[in-house]
Amino acid sequence: MALKKMLLVFSIVSCSIATVYAQKDYVVTTQKDTLWGKINDYNLNKVKYRQTDSSDKVKYSPLEVDAFHLEKKQEDYQAVQPSKWDKKVFLLRIEFGKISLFEYVNSFSGYKGASHTIVTWYASKGNGIPIEVKSNNLIGSRKDRKDAFYSLIEDNKTIAERYLAADKFSFDQVREVIKQYNTEAGK
Repeated sequence: MALKKMLLVFSIVSCSIATVYAQKDYVVTTQKDTLWGKINDYNLNKVKYRQTDSSDKVKYSPLEVDAFHLEKKQEDYQAVQPSKWDKKVFLLRIEFGKISLFEYVNSFSGYKGASHTIVTWYASKGNGIPIEVKSNNLIGSRKDRKDAFYSLIEDNKTIAERYLAADKFSFDQVREVIKQYNTEAGK
């Protein structure tokens, strides 16, 4: 009998822990309400969320949700409309601060079934429109991207001068400059 009680308690505790873990994802609505639960699926145009395992899934668009968080992956997505895009989409936010950095990964099959992945990074200052600052795409002007990035940091003379002196434009350099900018902006 004691073994049955221990198994029952263990089962209840296990289910409770699983439920608590599953409800660490959240969405932030455009009304600034935070809804805790489980995110089951997402892409550029939607996020599917359920409050509990027994509740129905609810599908939200980037017009209804400002952001969402995936606890297991430790990732944050934000609804933004990058320059030259015709609608809002969910992009992975990899830096957050006075300047935010977003990542868009586009994988597709090309000539003779070869797979290709193009990664494009966008940055925005405050609530501004995210502008393309870096990409592994061969199409587009590197100079335009460098100029766009510089326009975001030029108000901080120290950071801007360090960036120009380094004369690098790798993704790691862009991300590091944004981190430095945000750290100094927070002081």
